Amino acid sequence: MSAPEISVVIPVYNEASIVRDAVHDLGRKLDALGWDYEIVLAENGSRDGTEDALRQLALSDPRVRWFHEEQPNYGRALKRGILEARGRVVICDEIDLCDVGFYQRALPLIAEGADLVVGSKAMRGANDGRPWIRRVPRVLKGLLQLGWAIRVRHR
Repeated sequence: MSAPEISVVIPVYNEASIVRDAVHDLGRKLDALGWDYEIVLAENGSRDGTEDALRQLALSDPRVRWFHEEQPNYGRALKRGILEARGRVVICDEIDLCDVGFYQRALPLIAEGADLVVGSKAMRGANDGRPWIRRVPRVLKGLLQLGWAIRVRHR
């Protein structure tokens, strides 16, 4: 298989309940755009059947690749995913977010010469559709800022 234009790298840990639907949904959105892509799933130490789900996904779609990292270490999985990516452009995302609209806004910036484009769930106008429990750290950040005058800045 030739190298794709775009690699979407997604670390996954204990995501058996959502990974199939999320990858299928992402693939449908990327297909609708006509993009040449691969999805690289960086599994890192899951204990809930995520590996079985990834194995099935890779068997059903040659654009889906995955690997296993022994340690549950997000940074290590992300780094390896980036190194394993074959695309000219590498997009790093989260399994429960996958914002293709952001990809569409970021790719022209890359084409204009940017080396890196970073998005944030905390930016004004961001569409953070995660369940409330996944947004708790953002609330804690706000409490730290209010209660102890700790400054956290997003640009």
